[in-house]
Amino acid sequence: MTFKSYEINILWRVLLLFATLSAASFFLLKGLYVYEIIFFPVIILQLYNLFSFHKKTQDEVDQFVEAIHYKDFSRNFNVSNAPVELKSFLKRSSLASSVNSKLVAHIKRISMGNV
Repeated sequence: MTFKSYEINILWRVLLLFATLSAASFFLLKGLYVYEIIFFPVIILQLYNLFSFHKKTQDEVDQFVEAIHYKDFSRNFNVSNAPVELKSFLKRSSLASSVNSKLVAHIKRISMGNV
């Protein structure tokens, strides 16, 4: 369900960008150059928004994969500041991370004889 939300969010942004580009092209072909002054900053903002949304989500996934790769169980992910698409995923991984770090600490205490 979370992945669908991400897909819908990306699809919505791309469709809105397509509509804006289509309108800008229409006004350009009709020779109404005054409207291009309005559409140009809107297109730039939409592109920036699309790329920043994608980059933010990709950075979260990269950090999570890196933590798994290096078996870094001490790593906790801030669920409250995470993108909506990743909150449930990160919540489960943070819970697993805290359980694994407690388990590792308990195993170390047992091996040292400090039970």
